[in-house]
Order: sequence, then C-alpha cells, then structure tokens
Amino acid sequence: MSRLKPILFLFRFSCLFLVAIAFFCSFSSSSFANNAIPRNDNRTDCSYSMPETPHYSAHFLTVRRQLRVEPGSVFQVKVFMKNTGNMPWFSGESDCAEPGVYIGTERERDRSSDLYAEGLEGWRGGNRIMMDQHRVDPGDVASFTFEAATPVRNVLFKEFFAPVVSGVRWIDEAGFHFDLIVGHGGTSAKDAILKFEYANRSGPVDYIDLNAKKLVRLNLSERIVYLELGGEILRAFPVSPGKPSTPTPVGTTRITLKQEVRIAHAPPHFIMPKFMWFRDGGYGFHALPSTGSAALRAEIRRRLAAGEEVPTSLYYGDAFWREARENIGRAVSHGCVRLFPEDADWMYDFVELGTKVVVER
Repeated sequence: MSRLKPILFLFRFSCLFLVAIAFFCSFSSSSFANNAIPRNDNRTDCSYSMPETPHYSAHFLTVRRQLRVEPGSVFQVKVFMKNTGNMPWFSGESDCAEPGVYIGTERERDRSSDLYAEGLEGWRGGNRIMMDQHRVDPGDVASFTFEAATPVRNVLFKEFFAPVVSGVRWIDEAGFHFDLIVGHGGTSAKDAILKFEYANRSGPVDYIDLNAKKLVRLNLSERIVYLELGGEILRAFPVSPGKPSTPTPVGTTRITLKQEVRIAHAPPHFIMPKFMWFRDGGYGFHALPSTGSAALRAEIRRRLAAGEEVPTSLYYGDAFWREARENIGRAVSHGCVRLFPEDADWMYDFVELGTKVVVER
C-alpha cells in the first residue's frame, strides 16, 4: 500500500495538470482567437467575436401605441427593431463597455421630445429611449418601451425617431414615426389624414395649412425637387433631369396633365408611370421609365382601359428600368424629370392640375 501512495500522488498530479492545460487552452481560444472580447464577471454576457468588418444595421418592425389619447395624459409606447447587422447590441445600461443602442429623437435630431417629462419610464434624458434587453444578438429582435406625456390641448401630433449606436452611427434606414390624435385633434378626420401625410417634422402639425398654395420647385444644380405648401418644404426628392444635349428647360409653368401611365408615341416608346406634364414639348415629371416591349405596352393599355392598377413590378425585368434607378441624381434623361417610384407616387398624389412649377439652375 505504501508503494502505491507515490504512484497515486503522481497520477492525481498529472490529472490536475492536464485539466489545467485544457482549461487554459479553452480560455485562450475563446477569449483571444478571432479578436474575441473577453466575458466580464457581471450579469450581462459581453463576449463576442469581432467581425472583420463590423456593421450596425436595423430593420424597423412595428410600433404599438394608442392612436387617440386624452390631453395631459400618459400612455405607453413599445417599439420593435430587428438587429440586421453583424454586431450585438448592448443596452447603455448594461454592464458592458460596448456602445449603447438607443432610439433617438429625429427632425430635429437629438432634440428633447415634447413627449418627454421627467420621471417617465424608459427615457435616458429627453432625446434617448432605452432598450429593454441588455443584449440583442444579430438576427434577434429588440424592444424599446417608454411612457409618453401628451400635450394639454386638442392637437394632432407627430414624432420621428431612429435607432442610434452611441458614438458610432445613426441607423437612418430604420427611422420611423407615429401619429397621435390628442383629444379630438382640433380638425376633421379628412384634414387630419392629410396633415399627418404632409407633416415632415416632429411635434404638433398645426403648421400645415391645407388651404395654402402648392409649389413644385426643381433645382437643376442640386438635382432635387422640392414640394412646398405655403412656403413650407414638405418633401425633397432626388431626381434625374435632362442631360446637357437634351436639357430640362428652366422657367415657371404649371402642371397641365396627370396620367397614371404615359406611353411615348415616338420610339423607343418609353413607359412613364405617374406622369405629370409641366411644359409643352412632352416635358414631365414621372417615375422611372421602362422601354418594355410591345406585349407589355399592350398589357398596360388593357389595364388602364379596365381601370386596373399598373404596378411597378411589371417593370422589374426591364434592364433599362434598373439602369434608370442607378442614374437618379445624374442628368441623363431626354428632358423629363425622373423620380424613384415611391417618390413619384407621393408627388403624384400631392400635385393638382394648375400647381405652379418653378425650374431653376
């Protein structure tokens, strides 16, 4: 038995030594390989493997809140965002040293929201809303829950937000807004719909005067069209105006014709959705054009005659349509002014026959 003691001692020592080596190797590979961030000892798991090119992005899913609230009341809002980047999101209130992810106020950016009041839950100051979870990995959904205080009068209210990674970037592509009717809103339901649609900044939408004059102002140098109401710029869209050999004429005119889809008489018979004629000679604002085919033109004419919609999806297979999308912001057209389909839709609904058009350099 006495002879076995040294052997057992050596055996146990060897086992402990091997376990220690295995633990060290495991720690080294998990903590330092692939630029891994070491785990801290607090409740939030802060460890992750740093990607070669870190990228923060998000997709806005939905916002849950009441549409109508009483003046001077407090209500709850819950926002859901999907992490579509390759970096985990950490709450600014977590134990991790990584930059915090919040929802921040927009239009104007980083201002103190009119919905904020001291003591309300979910806010970190008047311009930041905290994430509910301490960590949200790529592909997972984050939620942001906060209380909001309404104005003390009957009013229509609009608030714009966007996610922000503190000190890194604003994720503008996931920006969103919500509308709020406080009390009876102070106007009719029909006017409320238009005011919410036109409003382009946060706060009460009283500044929208639906009886004011509309104006389309195209700046050829900037290649931007401004849609104005009573001097208030509601939207600014990038465009593709005429190239130097076929320029878009400057001057003051008016919208004299609106067509859901216009097909040019001369070859190559461009198909121009949401056509808004503003000058003799065939000049108009319209959505991205397509060369299409005889069959497609025939199908469009059939749909128009039957009162059916002509969706943008009809043009997806057209190479010229895709090329035109890439050229927005460049002067490449034959004199007309091209817009992205979604921008042309908005402009088409906004302008009326007789709306003033100013084209300037």
